[in-house]
Amino acid sequence: MGSQLFRVMALTIVSVGAVFSNEILNPGFEAGNFTDWTLSGETVCMGVVAAGSSFFTEGGTICGGLGSSIVHAGNYAAYLGPQNSDGSLSQSVATVPGATYDINFWLASLLLGLTNVPNDFSVTWGGQTLVSKTNVSVSPFTDFDYHATATGTSTTLTFTLRNDFSYFVLDDVSVTPVTSSVPEPRTMTTVAMIVIAGILGASWRKTRRASIMRT
Repeated sequence: MGSQLFRVMALTIVSVGAVFSNEILNPGFEAGNFTDWTLSGETVCMGVVAAGSSFFTEGGTICGGLGSSIVHAGNYAAYLGPQNSDGSLSQSVATVPGATYDINFWLASLLLGLTNVPNDFSVTWGGQTLVSKTNVSVSPFTDFDYHATATGTSTTLTFTLRNDFSYFVLDDVSVTPVTSSVPEPRTMTTVAMIVIAGILGASWRKTRRASIMRT
């Protein structure tokens, strides 16, 4: 009975606490390239860089010394520094019309010379602008997080950037569904306790009936 109860408890907690997976493919550029992403516009000075490296691993032309490159997590990140005009990096994901999604990414703004301006970056979700900034100051990796609604069965997440004298560094992009039907941690704990209490109660009644029959 003990081992059976343990298995049921584990299955209950796992099923109640299930989480949604990231819809973005190659989200941290760990493929070492732009696999699953689409580049457009001014794509010179856009590439994937290994941590600690001073050159692109694939694509793009280095427009300035990278020094010892940084990544947010893993081994790679996207270095984005189109000059004079914008370049874009995008990926389309399957979505449910009317559903809300959490869009999250990490972005750093580097200084490789005397200045990092002019620069600009914007992010859109299905044409809806999530953020748009011009002449961003030098900054370490910063977490950007937004909620947005999908209007179709496929939605495109697009990063549009320009950085004439330096680079933006993009890493760990995620798109995950948000739904009120997913229980919060306290609710999940309560549900699990109710299920376990029911199992224990049924076991007690069964044991009590067996005891009465023996007497």
